[in-house]
Amino acid sequence: MKNKFFSAPLYKENLKRFWPVAALGFMIYFLSGPFVLFMSLRRYTAYEENLLTYENMIGGMLRNINFGFMVMHLILPVAAAVCMFAFLNRTNSVGAMHAMPFSRRTLFFTNYLSGLTLSLIPVVLNWVIFMISSASYVKLFASYNAGNISMWLLYSFTIVIFVFSVAVLACMVSGNTVISTLTGLAFNFLVHAVLLCLYGYAAVFLKGFSWDGIWELAARTSPWLETLIGGGLLVGSCIVFILIAVALTVVADILYHIRKLERCGDSYVFGWMQTIIGFLFVFIITTITGLLFFSEFDIWAYVTGFVIGFLLGQMISLKTFHIFNRTSLRNLIAFAVIMALIITVFMTDLFGFERHVPKAGNVESVKVQGFMINDNSYGELEIKDEELIAAVVDV
Repeated sequence: MKNKFFSAPLYKENLKRFWPVAALGFMIYFLSGPFVLFMSLRRYTAYEENLLTYENMIGGMLRNINFGFMVMHLILPVAAAVCMFAFLNRTNSVGAMHAMPFSRRTLFFTNYLSGLTLSLIPVVLNWVIFMISSASYVKLFASYNAGNISMWLLYSFTIVIFVFSVAVLACMVSGNTVISTLTGLAFNFLVHAVLLCLYGYAAVFLKGFSWDGIWELAARTSPWLETLIGGGLLVGSCIVFILIAVALTVVADILYHIRKLERCGDSYVFGWMQTIIGFLFVFIITTITGLLFFSEFDIWAYVTGFVIGFLLGQMISLKTFHIFNRTSLRNLIAFAVIMALIITVFMTDLFGFERHVPKAGNVESVKVQGFMINDNSYGELEIKDEELIAAVVDV
């Protein structure tokens, strides 16, 4: 065993087996980006308003503000990860693969690099097309230059590497191909969803809490979301996300080494992951029902969401309708206590959000909401005058 981390024959075999994944990815990237651009440029006429329109189109495309690019940045890495580690989900293949003269580490990193290669090849090929074509158009469109195209490559690499690493982590904790796919997609939005849920409790229970800027702030937890919601990435963000991807890969490798191979076919192969998934269903569904129906049904909106979330979470994580046992009862009690604590923290304003009054100099604007005197309609007034802000703070 010459190389502990990599097997060239296995790598070549993976690429030979799964090249259609990369080929399909390349076609969708090409049809969404270079092809659309070339067809549009054929109709270009040299008017100032047309120039601005095309500059905006090119600039947006090279910042990944493109539907096809964003779909493929998410779907292709997840599909590649599931393909590379699908052998862990079938009894015959998991036995055959681990009977081969490879260590688990060799299997993990070779399959990881194989899947990452399949995910990145379509991006690289489209980058080459962009670079070659830019020589013909850079004199017309200043934004269509080698520097911006290379930055597109960096941004795309960052998103794909991050999404792929998260999907590989999902494959390590799940034992079913469908569940691996869904978990790989969901994990890429998990931190974002949890933050939005916490902000949701704040919006319901804390007076004066504003959603302004919350979506953008929560989107910084993922390069895909930061691109979609924030309009693009910064180089510093790329470095941070790639380092996080490396850390997630190390965690995935550790989980692979302690994974019990006989658990293949289960929704999740670790008991603690079943518990976490069950609680996430409870937490997210309880929050959603509370946000939607709290004004009408008060605390019962949260109770209803809790029951629905618990039943769904247990059935999916255990892959059975027979969920009522001693373990489920313990989970039910634990989840109820945790949710009660979360709601109590926000209801009682434990952290003093409502009591905190900032200094007038630190306040950019104040929003006043209520019923208008003239027509009794509900409205909102934003105050930016410094003297009026000071007066509001003094109150």
